[in-house]
Amino acid sequence: MKASALTARGLQYDRRMMLVDENGLFLTQREHPKLALFKTEMEAENIVISSTGELGMSLVKVPLDPVRGNEVHTTVWSDSCLAFEFSEVANAFFSRKLNANVRLVYMPEDSHRYVDPNYAEQVIYAFSDGFPILVIGSASLVDLNKKLQKRGSNETMNWDRFRPNIVVSTELPFVEDKWKEMCIQHLIFKVVKPCSRCVMTTINQTTAAMGKEPLRTLSTYRTVDHKVLFGQNVINLSHVGEIHVGDMVEVKSIEC
Repeated sequence: MKASALTARGLQYDRRMMLVDENGLFLTQREHPKLALFKTEMEAENIVISSTGELGMSLVKVPLDPVRGNEVHTTVWSDSCLAFEFSEVANAFFSRKLNANVRLVYMPEDSHRYVDPNYAEQVIYAFSDGFPILVIGSASLVDLNKKLQKRGSNETMNWDRFRPNIVVSTELPFVEDKWKEMCIQHLIFKVVKPCSRCVMTTINQTTAAMGKEPLRTLSTYRTVDHKVLFGQNVINLSHVGEIHVGDMVEVKSIEC
């Protein structure tokens, strides 16, 4: 995609769907690395979800703007969220692939989940871990891969390990650590806190194999209060608009 609409919850369609177990508890690659073997692609008014690798090649299509189905009370970390099921067809597809009873759900507009009030008041978001938008500077990944190389690693980390919404072209590694407010076109974004990284970054997004990198290397120089930090959590102060690949990013204020 070369552009994305911006909403109060972050980028349009981002993290609005989620897999849950029979109790409504969210499922992630932390416990199910094979989720990496599902790939998505937008096609007209649908999202095409394909299974790959050892899961076998097949696909299911779900609408970008689905009709409201059966309501499901879901749990994401400590948050309870109202969602609804897409369809029995989608549920059957994922249940068969994962050999478990799972459901694909969607967060509707009237389901409000709020970020930690210690960082922002009354800011809603979808099913992401803690904040609606993740920003990383390009030089930070370049720096990480150089360090991996020096430590004798044969792996090169790609952006899919970190899942940023916005990658900003930067010259200095981790310059984004000092950003407090940034502007893209006329849209204002507030940088609220660093993103602490978990075991999901160690999962190869092509094979679903788990390793020790990049957490092992990042922990040698990016650990603060026992947390490994990479990227910045951001909230959208403008609520609506559109951003494009190649847009100029202006840093409005930084930490002294």
